[in-house]
Amino acid sequence: MPNELEVKEIIRDRKAKYCRYLDTKQYDKWEKLFSADAKVTFYKPDGTVMMASDGVEKFFEGTRHFFATTVTVHQTHNSEIEFKSDAEASAIWAMEDWHRYTPTPEHPAKSMHGYGHYYETWKRVDGEWVIANLELHRLLVDVE
Repeated sequence: MPNELEVKEIIRDRKAKYCRYLDTKQYDKWEKLFSADAKVTFYKPDGTVMMASDGVEKFFEGTRHFFATTVTVHQTHNSEIEFKSDAEASAIWAMEDWHRYTPTPEHPAKSMHGYGHYYETWKRVDGEWVIANLELHRLLVDVE
């Protein structure tokens, strides 16, 4: 059984993969980083809900659709990881993302650059650490 420091490195590694898999459109691998019943909520800088998942499958489908023609760059920094038990941890990550869109009537913007924090719950399920709850709280969004 890995100690807490080793598990923190495992979680950090999996969060790095979250960013890389999402940006390189490796959705099958990215989706495996979540629990089957994961909850996902995104908040605007004013604190209102931008998106709340009705189930992880709808979130995955929406992500695949929204990013189909979008170039993205996601980065996380300054992890804060605290263990609630030997099978659950909370994590906070400073984040920055950049999206370059192919303009459509649905999304006329050319690009979006955002900053904020991910607040997450990670759980060990069948020996793997996965995201059980993800909240993105945006602090600033620049849209062109």
